[in-house]
Amino acid sequence: LFYAYGSLRIQELVRASGGGDGSSYVALAATIAATVEIPFFLAGAAIAARLGLRALYVMGLLGIGVCSVIYALSPSAELLVVARGLIGIGYSGMLLASVLSIRAIVPDELQATGQALFQSVSYGLAIAIAALAGGLIYGAIGSAPLFALAALILFACIPLALRVAAR
Repeated sequence: LFYAYGSLRIQELVRASGGGDGSSYVALAATIAATVEIPFFLAGAAIAARLGLRALYVMGLLGIGVCSVIYALSPSAELLVVARGLIGIGYSGMLLASVLSIRAIVPDELQATGQALFQSVSYGLAIAIAALAGGLIYGAIGSAPLFALAALILFACIPLALRVAAR
């Protein structure tokens, strides 16, 4: 949702405060997320080895969930820009845990197929559904409730992740 609607939420708050179109805020938010994401990707395997894949995945859910709460509640575009760093933690944690889980549970001869299926569902089907549903929700009730709902879903996934994710 952040790539589709996070930018709109930032622009909405910047415009409401009379600060222009918000494009520089959006660019800075994306830069912060990427800057945070890179070291977490580099450290992710070590974190997974030490804490386990479940913990890494839950860390990702928490990062994106907390960022969603901030996007739902904050009246400050500046806070949203800084909070976007949590997406870097969340995205890297969830992606690494997912890829490493597939590596752990799929036979060697099916690794390419397993990873391709994961990528197709996660970055194809899931994003298409989330963007469509998010757009309908955003249009019907606005951005703050959309991010509140996203946070609720992410936090609700934590017990499931603790139960079914690879160790």
